[in-house]
Amino acid sequence: MEKLINANFENIIGATTGYSEIAYQFVSHILTLGYAIMLAGLFYFVLTIKNVAPKYRMSNLLSGVVMVSAFLLLFAQAGNWVTSFSYNQEAGK
Repeated sequence: MEKLINANFENIIGATTGYSEIAYQFVSHILTLGYAIMLAGLFYFVLTIKNVAPKYRMSNLLSGVVMVSAFLLLFAQAGNWVTSFSYNQEAGK
């Protein structure tokens, strides 16, 4: 039986050849692009709230909440990605 791997590009890149500098930078830039898009979405929903009919303004507010949570999640993942490849002298890892 074949070994199944996670269907995400980080594991596919890392499982086939190990992480090269290009693979590391690719994943890092994708995560950065993701949280930048979420921040842009947040700005869009905040800036257009006055242009929406009053009964639909709650959708802008809730969309802003979703953008904030997605931004924070992707920002944390990007930070974890960078620190995962840093050498910690105290821990020896």
